[in-house]
Amino acid sequence: MKIFNGAKYNVLSKSEFRLFSDFEKVEFPDKNSEYGKKLIELANEALQQEIPQLYASTYRQFTQNGNRQNYEKGCRERRNMLKKLLTGEIIQNEERYIDKIIDLVWLILEETTWIIPAHNIDRSGRVGAPNQPLGKDFTGKVSCVDLFSAETGALLSFVYYFLEDKLDKATPIICDRIIYEVRRKVLQPYIDFCDFWWMGLNPGRRVNNWNPWISANVLTVTALTESDSRIRQQVLDKAMECMDSFVDCYGPDGGCNEGPSYWSHAGGALFMALELIYDMTGGEADYFGEEIIFNMMDYIRKVHLQDYRYANFADCDAQLYRGGLTTVARMGLRTKNDMLVDFAAANTPEECIREGYDLVYQDLKNLCFKMPICKQYIPNKFDVLENLQVAVYRNKDGFSLAAKGGHNKESHNHNDVGQIIVLNAGDPVFIDIGAPTYTRDVFSENRYNVFPINSTWHNVPIINGYGQKEGAEFSCDKFLATEEKIVIEYQSSYEKHTGVKKCIREIVPGKDSVIINETIDFEGSEAIFQYYMVDAPVKTDENTFVLKNGVSITAPQGSEIIPVPIPDDKLKSIWETDTLYKLAVKVTKDGESKITLVLKR
Repeated sequence: MKIFNGAKYNVLSKSEFRLFSDFEKVEFPDKNSEYGKKLIELANEALQQEIPQLYASTYRQFTQNGNRQNYEKGCRERRNMLKKLLTGEIIQNEERYIDKIIDLVWLILEETTWIIPAHNIDRSGRVGAPNQPLGKDFTGKVSCVDLFSAETGALLSFVYYFLEDKLDKATPIICDRIIYEVRRKVLQPYIDFCDFWWMGLNPGRRVNNWNPWISANVLTVTALTESDSRIRQQVLDKAMECMDSFVDCYGPDGGCNEGPSYWSHAGGALFMALELIYDMTGGEADYFGEEIIFNMMDYIRKVHLQDYRYANFADCDAQLYRGGLTTVARMGLRTKNDMLVDFAAANTPEECIREGYDLVYQDLKNLCFKMPICKQYIPNKFDVLENLQVAVYRNKDGFSLAAKGGHNKESHNHNDVGQIIVLNAGDPVFIDIGAPTYTRDVFSENRYNVFPINSTWHNVPIINGYGQKEGAEFSCDKFLATEEKIVIEYQSSYEKHTGVKKCIREIVPGKDSVIINETIDFEGSEAIFQYYMVDAPVKTDENTFVLKNGVSITAPQGSEIIPVPIPDDKLKSIWETDTLYKLAVKVTKDGESKITLVLKR
């Protein structure tokens, strides 16, 4: 499904363009307001912070030992400092931060590449060899655009847009150099090449969040800095063509197979791009009324469980969006989805501040947005994304759960067909462990050897010692979900030689109880169903285990609790423990076997 379908619009000139044109008046927080004071405080902290050094030896660590975090940390710190100082200067308007802004801009402009080590790839997506130049070919012509080069260009473009006169007063070389570098490192390669893997312009190539995330930031650079109308038109046309490839990867339900975390840079970045396209065409290109756009934006409400917990399938952390959902409220308004606006308002603290720089357009626009008066948000008891094969059942004061079907070649895939998450009044019962620390192996041929991406670390069975296999053909056979029952058949997610013939999970949700019926038919010696938990339950009799939050789990006789050390510092921090626990239920007889777990409050 495409939305643009080759449509052509005349782009406004740089002088005609109006940023945030859907707002009657663009007003940032007053410097004397509590919100303004918080933002100025962050700018003052950045003013005192030492600018990190970036070394070639740190960049090269990725190809030497797989470490990507050391270089990225300093790279992000520079840009986060610049965003805070820019925001502080916009609000305070006293030129207090200009010298530090110039220093940061100068250093960022002087970076050999804006591409992070993990993305030092050729246009087909192959990671470069250790001796590959840093995002450039040997002629010095930039031949690659990644997420972070596009983001850097967007951030510098906002510095240029808001501070041009102040920077010119100090030295005109800064603005001239911004224009030169964003053209060279972002705009020109975006226009020149059609074979970047993330563009989706090669037949049959499926794309992910890179597509709208990069395109939205390239549109930002173009809208704010580019005075050549020919280039402005080329970028607009190219972005619409690329993003049609992205939308075409989605089913009618708008479900994001990259998970709720990456959704903010998938559907969320698409929304940002649509706003920019609207502004760049003077409102002529308005796609907010498209049903697929409505559904793509509404996805995040449907996969919300409670508080900061979502159905965190794929590469997704256990808790999300603590900084609020202001952008989601704007999505609801633009797509005329009142329930989405109410959901966003209910889950957004007053005067929330997001300190990351990567969606600087959204963050600056949100500073000018006033949350409308909303109704009390009452979530649906049940939501299902039938094309994505994800179902969510909710009870604020009881059990909530999420379950998935799908297949094992989803973007940011974990081998997790049949996975289930259960909460009790917001507290974890059965968990999805989440995404590990990113290293070279996470996005390599070794991905499924990485904790916790393979199915061994999910609430699905291990059959004759084998877990599920990666690949689109290893998939859910049948997914039926209603408020009363969820049934997932998923024997095809295992290879034939594992011996599995039938694998069916039936979930009967309720406020005070959850019943999980497992049916398995296999040849061989053993199948082990496993269910991961944060706390070690106490065994009270032969069949019952009780968690700290009072939930009892009745399981087949012989089930045992096994401690599982967490081999990842990021996940230790998220779960606030160095050990998880799994309930292991063994099935040893040949032929069809049935087991039942009963969870009660």
